[in-house]
Amino acid sequence: MSDTLRGILLMTASMAGFAMSDMLIKLASQQLANGYIILIMGLGGVAVFYGMARRAGIAIWTGAFFNPAVVVRNTSEIIGVFGMITALSLIPLTTISILIQATPIIVTLGAAVILGAPVGPWRWGAILVGFFGVVLIINPTQTDLDPNLIYGMIAVLGLAGRDLATRKVPKSIPSLAVATYGFLIMIPLGLILIAADPAPAQFDGRAFWLMLATLLFAMAGNYAITAAMRIGDIAAVTPFRYSRILFGVGLGMLVFGEKLTVSAIIGVLIVISAGLFIVLRERRHSS
Repeated sequence: MSDTLRGILLMTASMAGFAMSDMLIKLASQQLANGYIILIMGLGGVAVFYGMARRAGIAIWTGAFFNPAVVVRNTSEIIGVFGMITALSLIPLTTISILIQATPIIVTLGAAVILGAPVGPWRWGAILVGFFGVVLIINPTQTDLDPNLIYGMIAVLGLAGRDLATRKVPKSIPSLAVATYGFLIMIPLGLILIAADPAPAQFDGRAFWLMLATLLFAMAGNYAITAAMRIGDIAAVTPFRYSRILFGVGLGMLVFGEKLTVSAIIGVLIVISAGLFIVLRERRHSS
């Protein structure tokens, strides 16, 4: 199996895993405050990935944690996790599943502005069109605009920053180590949120199983996307990120009875089209 095909399969699997963990987090947020959810995910993720690394003979507690790219990735992870968990507890799953489709567009913008990657007029145009699609998804003209949508945008920025930084992490640093660091950084974030809002947690049997399943799907998704972004042809792998919308919207409708607005459907089609155009232009430019 080629590296590109492995990357495609890993990206699709990661999107399914993230969609499932999103749905489970939304269910768990009915009983647990966000700080508890983040803390449990951090502790569980570190325990599992550290155990896997030890079993594979990979050293985790090395200077790699302080590598500049890893530091930026972990910082972006904090921003993304905070925005994502908060958004999932406050807005519909279908909405956040659609909003995060703007991540590849933000990644392209960040690559141009921050990393100095060459972006021609066609791709700049696609970026602007993509942002117009995001505006349609949010639909600011509606009278009952939900201010909590800002958390969804924070999540998008954090995820984009994480993906940009992941591409700069030296290949000498194993994916297991990178994934472990990503969960490790959740622990202080969870503790800070708990200290700021020490609401009592209704941690019963249902909450336990929800969080256990969340951990399994989140860890699988985190490891898969880390590996997918580091192998194969990125132009071929990236489009499969959009499979998340199928999983996320499907679960939102099936589990929570959510519905899509016409403007949201048009917006997501525009965002996906702009994102795919950017990927195709990048492939043509690099060939």
